[in-house]
Amino acid sequence: MSIVLDRSEFFALAAMLKADQIFGLDASRMVPESPEAAQALYDQGRDRLRQRDLIRVNANQEVEIEQGLRNLMQTVINPENALLAVRVTPGLGRQLYLYYERGHQFVEQTLPDENSHHLGTLDSHDALVERLLEIFPLSEAASPDEGFTIGTQSLLEAYRLAGADQRAQAVALLQQAEASDPALAAQLGEAFNAAEFTGNISLLKIVPGRTTNTHDIALAQGPTGSWAITATRDDAVMRVERCNAEVLRHTLRQGLLAMDAPLG
Repeated sequence: MSIVLDRSEFFALAAMLKADQIFGLDASRMVPESPEAAQALYDQGRDRLRQRDLIRVNANQEVEIEQGLRNLMQTVINPENALLAVRVTPGLGRQLYLYYERGHQFVEQTLPDENSHHLGTLDSHDALVERLLEIFPLSEAASPDEGFTIGTQSLLEAYRLAGADQRAQAVALLQQAEASDPALAAQLGEAFNAAEFTGNISLLKIVPGRTTNTHDIALAQGPTGSWAITATRDDAVMRVERCNAEVLRHTLRQGLLAMDAPLG
């Protein structure tokens, strides 16, 4: 199933299903500040859903949500696992992709504009991995087995600058940073300077009332190849490695399998 809901419809459905919060969405931007405005948005959404025959009132005056839509929203509201992907493309800006899993079934949520929520389904780990490779089309070519470590603070700041289109500053910062291989760090700076896109993928196991670690991968696609950035056991340094589509495919599959494993 695939459907586009406007903000009022999404808000009304979330309220009907008693959602406290939704992974990846900023409640302060979605929920009106005053109770009166929230009620008005709910009423508007409920009326639109009725007009589209997506909700009905039964003989007992109970609201019934169309079953396919209910299944989508219940996965979004109460996932077992979640994944957030952000792609930054020079000239286009930031694009957000959210994924929610229950029983190996995934719902993708994207925000085509400030007033729209697009929901669709993916039926397996492999389907999700291939979708992510569409979003992050890394080179298929073999890449050298090269990598290095670099100071976390410097790298994250350079990554932020590159995503904000301040690429010259990102390059300068990487040139000055402490790295185990300064030559490779300089090549990463070149990739940031002429990036086709940068992005990051965060995988998270959802356990109510418990904080769990995320598995994070940052990516950069430059004119001469792709790079993947991951955390190390030392919070002060990060690992940067050459990457390609096949390496990312394998990494994502392993990450999704790890999310399915029960917590100790």
